[in-house]
Order: sequence, then structure tokens, then C-alpha cells
Amino acid sequence: MVNNTRQFFSDFLSSISTIKSLSLKKYFHSKSNQEEATSIKSLIIFLELFNAISQRKYKDDTLIKASSTPSLYFLKSLSLFISHNLPLITDWVTPQNSSNFPPESILSSGSHLLHSMEKRRSQELGLTIPLTKTNIILIIIKAQVSGYHQPLFLTQFNLKTMSFQLIGGATKDNESISTAINRLVCKELPLNDLSPSDYHLNHIVHNFSYSGLAKKTNVYTQYTFSFYSLVFDKLIIKLTPDDRWLSLEELVAEKTLDNIPVMSPLKPITNKDDQKEMLHVLKELPLSLADTQSPSHTSKPTPSLQSPSPSLSRLLQQDESESLEFKSSIRWDFTTSSINKILEKTIVRSMASFLNSHQGVLLIGVNDNQEILGLNYDIQTLKKKNLDGYMQHLTSLISTYLGIEIAPFIKITFEKIDSEFVCIVNIEPSPLPVFLKEGDNRHFYIRSGNTTRELNPEEAYKYIGLHW
Repeated sequence: MVNNTRQFFSDFLSSISTIKSLSLKKYFHSKSNQEEATSIKSLIIFLELFNAISQRKYKDDTLIKASSTPSLYFLKSLSLFISHNLPLITDWVTPQNSSNFPPESILSSGSHLLHSMEKRRSQELGLTIPLTKTNIILIIIKAQVSGYHQPLFLTQFNLKTMSFQLIGGATKDNESISTAINRLVCKELPLNDLSPSDYHLNHIVHNFSYSGLAKKTNVYTQYTFSFYSLVFDKLIIKLTPDDRWLSLEELVAEKTLDNIPVMSPLKPITNKDDQKEMLHVLKELPLSLADTQSPSHTSKPTPSLQSPSPSLSRLLQQDESESLEFKSSIRWDFTTSSINKILEKTIVRSMASFLNSHQGVLLIGVNDNQEILGLNYDIQTLKKKNLDGYMQHLTSLISTYLGIEIAPFIKITFEKIDSEFVCIVNIEPSPLPVFLKEGDNRHFYIRSGNTTRELNPEEAYKYIGLHW
């Protein structure tokens, strides 16, 4: 009887996740056993606890569907747990330190719970059934670049992954390959006014599949990668500051010569023989452009440099507030005239407080009295002693303590005033709670007046419930 009920539940969950709106009247009519219908009604009550479904009355019927896209995947994942008799939670005895694993990070977000479920069943329990499939197109543009003996490959710097990667992206539903490639090429090479008549493409290798947890949806996903080579009729293509020509050696090594991460095209290829074949194909691939290209974009995008703006001048005339904070440096201690790495954590704490509260601006190189101290003291402590090195160090701190995923909500620019540079960090509120990570510990900060305040677990739980 238990096995039958398990199958009823699994079938019902599958029906909700595959039908746009499920008619309960029709569904119950198809069940000859009244006990089955009663079991399903009990499951509906259970699902409502998770806010995973929505119901709508229509005449004498009730229509039911997943409440959102993440909840749809939650239902699919839950169906697998039930049908394969997998335990969702295995330990109800050992107490968990809230600083190691804040319960509010799961209770406040269905996506977090879904991520935990998917990680457990796919990695710990070995049930690797993908809930969704994504087709990725990678576009290879190969050219001879002035000053380099070997041909180079075009990549772009991705702020979300903080790495260089080939041009490309995911196809949309019911989108043909040619349409997808034209959309991606026009989007990522916007200065060239390209159309399909300006190039032709070759499918250079067979499709490769890779499965894993998707960062965007939190579900176990099957990725299928297709590689296409573009050959342009144009002699020269115009690039943006985010573009960079990389050697094959840099693509394989997954980092540039100056140690910036690279998303290698070999990463989705798990078979070593297939990797060797792909390397051979890349080496023998014809050039995409007939003429030699400019080497102007052969370094990481340089930090945005601006003249003093009216907005900066106004900010320097204001006192610190709930939306403005001044910091003298990121690591140079002006009191002891030495490096103090504790200051780095102070910087990311301030960022976290704005991310969890509201839009704010952090000015670095300015003390509490609005005096311009500049960035040179910090820069001289870095391995790469320029603004580019400063940008790399700051983004590394963000990635380490807050996570790469919040990079889109932080914009870093530099302005020069009175012969000194000031770092301007514009921070947007995050759509999800942001925790500062220190080893196994997690800390939650908010903006309180003109200060950064850490909340204890109980305060954080209540705050998150009210704000997200």
C-alpha cells in the first residue's frame, strides 16, 4: 500500500510539473479509488506549506499549477525523491551550529532549499537525472593579431564569472541554430552591425554533454555544447574593452599570462581522446578574418577612469549616511603605517550591508573628514602596482568573502581629483540575502544609519523574512 501511495504522489507531482494548469476535477475523475483522491488532497495541503503551488477556481473545478519556475523544478525534484524512496534529510539528531549553516538561508528562499535537494540527490545519493536541458553554443573566432606569431582566439570578460570566455550563450526555446548564432554575434560584437550575410559558419565538432548543478536555476541540468567556427567577409572587426585575444595555450591552461581566469572550451569535454581531437581541430582551424587584427584589446578590461564628476563633488561635501560611506583604504593602516588585512574585511562588510539594505555608495581613498588620501598607499602594497591591480584585488575580495554571483550588483569606477584617484563603489540591493563568508562561519550585515551592523541569527531571520 505504501508503494502505491508513493507512486500516486510521484505521478501527481509529475502531472503538475508537465501540464500548464491541472484540472483537479478531471484528475480525480480518472482515479477510481477514493483513497487515491484522498491521498492527493493530503499532498496538496503539504505542497501549500511550501507555497509551491497555486490554485484557481474555475466554475465547479479547481485548476492547480506550480507557483513559479523554481517551484516547478522543486516539484520535479521532489517527485524523484518520492519515486526512488530517497531521504530528503538524514540527520534529525545532531544539532547544527547556526553560524556554520544559517537556517534562514534555506527557509527564506525556495531556491536555496531546491539547491540543497538537488545537490543531495545528484551528488550524495547518485540519482543523476537532469530536470532540464540547456543547449550552449560556443563561437570560435580565430585571427592573426599584430605582434603575435601564432593565431589568437577572441574571448570576452564575463563579470558574473570574473573570467574570459569564448563568445556564445544558451539557445532559447524553439530557436534555430542559425538564429541563435546571429543573435549572439550581434549582441556580443555590437560595434560591427553584423547580419548573417557578413559571415558563414561551420559546425566544427560533435556535441558534448556535461551535467551539473546550474547556478542560475539551482537544478541538476544537462548541458549540450556545440562549437561553431565563424568566417567573416569583413577584413577587420571592431572590439569593445571587454574583448581580448588569447592564445590556445592560455585557453588550455584556464588562465591568462597575467593569471586572470579563463573558461576553457575544453572544460565540457570529459573524454581525454575527445580533448586531443578538439585541440587538433583548434590548431588546424582556418582563420576567421583575412586581415591581421589590432592588438589593442590584449589585456584585461581597464578600470573605468573618469574626470571628477559633479556627483563625486557633491558626495565629498556630504557626511556619511545610510547611503554613503567613506573609507581611507582597503588594506593600508594610516595609524600604524603598515598593511592591515583586517581593513579588507571592513570594506566587504560595508558592501554586504548595502547589498542587504538599499542602494549605496562606498568611496575609498577618502577619510571621515572628506579629505582625499588617494589610493597610492594601497597600490604600493599590491603585486601589480597600478589601478588594474587594485581592481583585481578588490574584485578578488568580493569573490572570496561575498561570492562571484553578487558581482552584477557592484560597479567599481575610478575618478581623479586633486591629483589623487578615488575608488567609487556603487552598490545595488541584492535580490537575495548576502552573507559574508569567513571559513565555516557566515555573518549577516545591514546598514543602520551611517554604520554597518551585524545581526545575530534571530535578528537576521526576522529581517530576511521582512525584506525578501
